[in-house]
Amino acid sequence: MSDCYICLEECDHASPCDCAQPVHKECLHDARQYSRKCTICRRKFFDDVDDVSDSGSDSDLDSDVYSEMKHFKLCMLCLCVWSPVVYVVTGLLGQMTVGFFGYPFGYEAEVFKVNNWNEFFDAIVSFNFFISVVFVNVPLILKSISMARKLRQVDGVVL
Repeated sequence: MSDCYICLEECDHASPCDCAQPVHKECLHDARQYSRKCTICRRKFFDDVDDVSDSGSDSDLDSDVYSEMKHFKLCMLCLCVWSPVVYVVTGLLGQMTVGFFGYPFGYEAEVFKVNNWNEFFDAIVSFNFFISVVFVNVPLILKSISMARKLRQVDGVVL
């Protein structure tokens, strides 16, 4: 018998992944609520129905799948609704910033030259507006990349 790598109590069940470390079924079930990957070898667990839930019933699995699907649909809805809003808002911020700093040099922001809705829509799909969106989002993109690199580091080794 070995010790469970989660609760450190004795157990005789192995983790359903490549490393096959000792782990209780209950501990594994709790751990899988947060991640579908092993915390030791970082690989996906094998699809073993007995290890997914304590009761082994299909209704628990169905409810988990339904819950994940519902969450996915909500995320997609938010992405579809908020992406255009974020694009326009960050573009307006970028246009104001570029217009403020470019005004002494004769640059006027595209979006502030509009007289009607058609010209506004033409302005927000223009290349200048897109560049202002990129200008505003570059710091966020760089920060996201550095955070992703930090998350991928395991024991000082970049995966």
